[in-house]
Amino acid sequence: MVIKRNCQQKHIYKTKLSAKTYIKNMVDRIEKEFNVTLRNNHSPLEGGYHPELDITPLLDDDDITRYRMCIGCINWAVTIGRFDAMFAAITMARYSAVPREGHLKVALRIIGYLKYHAKGAIRMIVEKPKFELENESDIVAIKWKEKYPEAKEKIPLHYPIPKGKSVLTWLEWDADHAHDTETRRSVTGILFYINGTLVKWYSKRQHTVETSTYGSELAALKIAFDIAIEMRYKLRMIGIAVDGPTLMFGDNLSVVNSGKPDATLKKKSHFCSWHYVREGVAAGIGKLIFKRSTENRSDALTKALAPHVMYNLTSPLLFNKGKSNADAS
Repeated sequence: MVIKRNCQQKHIYKTKLSAKTYIKNMVDRIEKEFNVTLRNNHSPLEGGYHPELDITPLLDDDDITRYRMCIGCINWAVTIGRFDAMFAAITMARYSAVPREGHLKVALRIIGYLKYHAKGAIRMIVEKPKFELENESDIVAIKWKEKYPEAKEKIPLHYPIPKGKSVLTWLEWDADHAHDTETRRSVTGILFYINGTLVKWYSKRQHTVETSTYGSELAALKIAFDIAIEMRYKLRMIGIAVDGPTLMFGDNLSVVNSGKPDATLKKKSHFCSWHYVREGVAAGIGKLIFKRSTENRSDALTKALAPHVMYNLTSPLLFNKGKSNADAS
């Protein structure tokens, strides 16, 4: 991981987290190991790719070891900032026990993508983004109090007295319904920000099979609330004040509307997650906000996207030098 500082204007400094040095070392090692020159790929995975449909021959023991080495290298690149390869990493890691020849080619494709897009870096932006949001009225607050009278965010006891400026927390969440063609499990994708800086990324298959898009999106939102609670606790425990609820941007309007006091639910299987989310809203932990799919960057963590779609979602965070993350949101 490389931390870069550059001055584009007088007295203005920008800090970036980059995996460029690690990627270069990784590529050198992989190309030497396989005796190949990796090709330039404009996305980690081919659009619509499903590894569970691969029927190529199984790898031998030596190639299995090399496949696992590739996956380990990709996972580490993801850990130090390359969230754009996270969905590809967790997808291909599922086949580490019995990979196929096609899986190995895809693993090399991912590393090829990182090789030719190694300059991607997450910029540290301390300014708070400005969102045009509707304020809840006193009537709405009264309705929340009636439905969840004991809802209250659990503030850690004896936490340090906050010093310095407070921060705004917000996230983007999404789910790809029934993504896995074998198990029909959905995939959750979440991007968590502090002020204008991306600090946490999450991509994982859901533990249950949801029979509707609403169910998969609701399950993803529940995980988003868990992450919000975790990050708000950590910030307070290191002496940082948190402004208001965590703003949660999702592209499923039905689920977003679940965060309103007058919303109803008829499907019993969703009741636990539904009330968990609503109680979190009532407690002031999170606030649900609708964002169109084309603008929801967490979509890049839920499915294999075509190169132009992937770039449009990830470039504001990794490759856009002119705009800040806050402006791009």
